[in-house]
Amino acid sequence: MENKPIRNEEEYKKTLKEIELLWYSPYNTLEGKRIEMLVALVEAYETEHYPIPIIDNPNGVYENT
Repeated sequence: MENKPIRNEEEYKKTLKEIELLWYSPYNTLEGKRIEMLVALVEAYETEHYPIPIIDNPNGVYENT
């Protein structure tokens, strides 16, 4: 897989599978550096396509008014 932005759901799923395969790689190795880069790409994709909604009530409980 190349070092390029994730453009669609298929690339996203492939990237997640590669991360899973590399998950226990030592930090200061090529594999460890690769997983770090892949996680950054996934975070960017998820931020754009799966945003976390902002909750205006920090307790998450809404009262009936």
